[in-house]
Amino acid sequence: MDMKLNPCRRIVLTAPLIKKDEHHYEVNFIFTQIKYTHFDEYNNDNCPWLIWEKALRQTIKDDLVRINSNLYQQQDISFTCDETFYFQNIHNKMFGSLIVSIYSTIEDYVKTLLKLDKYKYKCFCCKLKSFNINIKNLPHFNEINLLRLYANCFKHNDCLVNKEIMKQEKLNEVQRIDYTKIDIKRTIKECYEFLDALEKAINISKKSK
Repeated sequence: MDMKLNPCRRIVLTAPLIKKDEHHYEVNFIFTQIKYTHFDEYNNDNCPWLIWEKALRQTIKDDLVRINSNLYQQQDISFTCDETFYFQNIHNKMFGSLIVSIYSTIEDYVKTLLKLDKYKYKCFCCKLKSFNINIKNLPHFNEINLLRLYANCFKHNDCLVNKEIMKQEKLNEVQRIDYTKIDIKRTIKECYEFLDALEKAINISKKSK
């Protein structure tokens, strides 16, 4: 992949600061700038997206330990169940924001590669047709398209699956997306291989004209 075209994405690590006041919890998000990254860093443990994921998964573990400790100390099952649901929702949204960050980097890359003023998925597909490229033939198309849909549902559908996801995943009913179950390292690798193949296909098409 051409590093001149590969977009640098400034990644922001989000970590929750939990404050407890009797039975009330307040969650504040601390934003810490890390560095710029590329998709080809998927094997690098210092990749900001992987650092972000690691921090979030540690947060989930810490919250689970604390919630279980509260259950043991207070014997208040109803409160603990409410608290568990509350933090599961927060954790899911933090992972959702990570997915949005990854997919928005694809958008940045595509805009740079195709010299687009703004990213629109339909315009992107139409532009590829002018290069005689069928986007569905690129490696990991289904995974990248699902990533796009996941990002859109996080931003516009309150983390609920839309009709496109239901069709692709063969779901019978609307359900909430569990972003915490997404393999971030594999996702980054798939993005890299998809964009690398896209760039090579465009270069081949240009040379043939």
